[in-house]
Amino acid sequence: MKNSIIFKILTLILNFIFYRILTGNLSSTIFGELIYLFSISLSISILSNLGSDTIVSKLYLKNKGDDFFNGNISYNEFHIISLVIAIISSPIISVIYGITNTTHIFIIFFVSLTLTNARVFGSNFLSIKNFFFYYFFSIFGFLLFVVILTYFSSSLFFIFLISSILMNTFLGIINNKYKFLKITIFKDIKKINFQKIILILSKTYTLIIILFLAASHELLSQYWLNHNFDYILSGQVAILFRIASLTVIGLAALNLTAYSSFNKESNIFNKEYHKEYFKILKISLLISLPIILGIFLFHKFILNWFNLPLNNEILLSLLILIIGQFFVVCMGPISMAMTQFNKQKIFSIFYMFGCLINIILLFSYNVISELISMPPLIYSTISYSLCFFSINLIAFIYFFYNSKLKKI
Repeated sequence: MKNSIIFKILTLILNFIFYRILTGNLSSTIFGELIYLFSISLSISILSNLGSDTIVSKLYLKNKGDDFFNGNISYNEFHIISLVIAIISSPIISVIYGITNTTHIFIIFFVSLTLTNARVFGSNFLSIKNFFFYYFFSIFGFLLFVVILTYFSSSLFFIFLISSILMNTFLGIINNKYKFLKITIFKDIKKINFQKIILILSKTYTLIIILFLAASHELLSQYWLNHNFDYILSGQVAILFRIASLTVIGLAALNLTAYSSFNKESNIFNKEYHKEYFKILKISLLISLPIILGIFLFHKFILNWFNLPLNNEILLSLLILIIGQFFVVCMGPISMAMTQFNKQKIFSIFYMFGCLINIILLFSYNVISELISMPPLIYSTISYSLCFFSINLIAFIYFFYNSKLKKI
């Protein structure tokens, strides 16, 4: 468990450095465009992998990591279905988010397939308790992208294409050793039928909704800024999200610990569970508070490091996001607790409610701005923070009000 926390923190830090390298090598407009395309690709991969990493986390902690849907679906079949969903959904979601450029559609197609492939592969390493490779795919992907960007090309299409090819080649080499995806894959394609797809969706649809909407909140802000203003604002809000996300690094790293803590013999959220929950919450706060202090003390250096302008609009936007993320930390590992106690359905409803708040606020900007003059960057961060805060607060109240909450 300690290794998983270390790798999780390392991945988050590298993500932070990754953004710095991008801002140093690309113009503000190209950077905003790149991040938008990648965010769309990421949301498609989350939709396509059908919550496999979360499901396997749960099975692994119950010592059933090798039991994929009670043996009704083979790994080959699951992997094929995930890739097919990515292939079908990629152009559709691209158009929904306003992508009409053919090159950009192809970029999203290649990257979403690669991310789906990596996420499903990664879930298998989690099932055999190999945290190194589970997190290494993300780290390797960052390094690969940066090397190609820095030394070989400034063309987005070339960067994404070559990165995708090399990443899939690497996954193939790893698979050759671990034999997750067996050579019978072409025979297994014939075994896939509508009933098996329905079986998977019936087991995973709530997780898919939660994970997809979680990724879509930031994407909605980027979409709104891109189509109403420009890619520069979209890039700025993406960087500010990354900086503010450092606030939740402790909680994110302790999520697997939360799974383990809520995986004991009792089915009732009793005093023991209550104690474990608030222990994780306190540790998360102890990690978050020094980070927040550090951001405030060194905000000039951090913003300059990312080539962001040091003005009141940027500073206020960052402050709003940090406050929003801090309130999320104050709610503790609520998403993990809701999942472990089989409350994904109600949690997905909370997420849809939060997403609806975000959509209503963003697309009411013209009306609200007539009453209260507010820059779009600040407005989008307020909308995003209110959205996530409302989701976690409602879930927290529901969870602790329901004194007889039971697990699966």
